[in-house]
Amino acid sequence: MPQHPHDIVGLGVIAVDEMLHVERYPPADGKTILTSRRRQGGGNTSCALAAAARLGSRCALLGRLGDDELSQFARRHLAAAGVDLSLVLHDAACGPVYALIVVSADTGSRAIFVDPASIKPLEDAELRAEWFSGAKVLLVDHVYPAVILPAIMLARQLGLQVVSDIEADLPQLAAIRAGIDHFICSAEFAVPYTGCQDLGAACAMLMRSASHRTVVVTAGQDGCYWCAREATEVRHVAAHRIAAVDTTGCGDVFHGAFCHGLAAGWPLDEIVRFANAAAAIKATRTGGWAAVPSSEEVHELLAARAG
Repeated sequence: MPQHPHDIVGLGVIAVDEMLHVERYPPADGKTILTSRRRQGGGNTSCALAAAARLGSRCALLGRLGDDELSQFARRHLAAAGVDLSLVLHDAACGPVYALIVVSADTGSRAIFVDPASIKPLEDAELRAEWFSGAKVLLVDHVYPAVILPAIMLARQLGLQVVSDIEADLPQLAAIRAGIDHFICSAEFAVPYTGCQDLGAACAMLMRSASHRTVVVTAGQDGCYWCAREATEVRHVAAHRIAAVDTTGCGDVFHGAFCHGLAAGWPLDEIVRFANAAAAIKATRTGGWAAVPSSEEVHELLAARAG
């Protein structure tokens, strides 16, 4: 079986984001002036892979793109970010997810409006073992629900560790979770899914309810909460003190940095601290793929905190 020289393989959303910037959100039925606009790359998995590639991992993306302007943009900019697109399937009639993202300058927060009409999910029969052979990590999100479980099972058979970025309570989520080694989710998912308002308790419940090796709940300005199978306590990593400009993609960068550390064989506590710092740096910049930090920048931030 041929092996591809990849550390991380990603299965999930490819998105192009139209970034619209305002001084502050208008009230309902109100109007405001755009201060700037620009097109950026986004999407859970594609942004995470762009981050991991910038950090030094060899990354390959699975999915499907077409010939439209948005597909061309995605191909051009992901390739420039260092992501291998040789495994992306072609269908002239499909394209990436298109998103309008409105960023408010006064808080750095964003509102996202998603149009998934042009995507065409991968199917079980299209999966190929050689896509995963030789890799170390599979990252999955929730966008191709029918193929997530078959991909996880195939990856695990080939010895990959599986990391998830799931934002939706999928019909097969219990079965999917059984195959996920490292379950990383946002507080916005963890709280309603577990029914726990306390994020530490939510993290602990996620660990108790499945056989994950690691659970991480990311919480923006509150940093992240995490626990490992080998230890019972939930640990908290505080957020770095930064001036947030745009929080779009922070969770994606966290996932990418986590996968990077995992593929490199780092200890879990080091991986979580590194991913937390990478996400903080992303918040100081606008956009997705173009705004991911370098390894040197992350280590500098970690050293500054340690000092």
